[in-house]
Amino acid sequence: MGLTPNLDDYDRVRATFTWAAARAELEGLPDRRGLNIAHEAVDRHAAGPRGGHVAIRWLGKRGDVHDYTYRDLRELTLESAQSPAEVEQAVTEAMAKDSVLSLTDEKGRKVIIPIAKVAYVEIAESTNRPFGFTTR
Repeated sequence: MGLTPNLDDYDRVRATFTWAAARAELEGLPDRRGLNIAHEAVDRHAAGPRGGHVAIRWLGKRGDVHDYTYRDLRELTLESAQSPAEVEQAVTEAMAKDSVLSLTDEKGRKVIIPIAKVAYVEIAESTNRPFGFTTR
């Protein structure tokens, strides 16, 4: 069984492309609060029928393979109740000590992650943002 490519005719798609059509394919945040790439790329799929589909296949140097579904990726994010400055300070301190990163999510739950597992932290003003880390 072959896979159907997402982009089967580049020239046709390019000739008919409009930003309005591209925007119409995006779900947008709940309550029409705008757009967020994490929501479009992960959250909407994790909550829908594609949640169990492989989103990322990680290939290790030694031949090991790890598949991550959209639901798996959603579980690897944290919407922090802390301010951007507090998150930055916590990350900076954990990195300086090569210890654990301790954050509080929007429901008040404490999450503790070994700093060595942190791949990136996205910090923005006035809104909570996803926090990502590796699982190996």
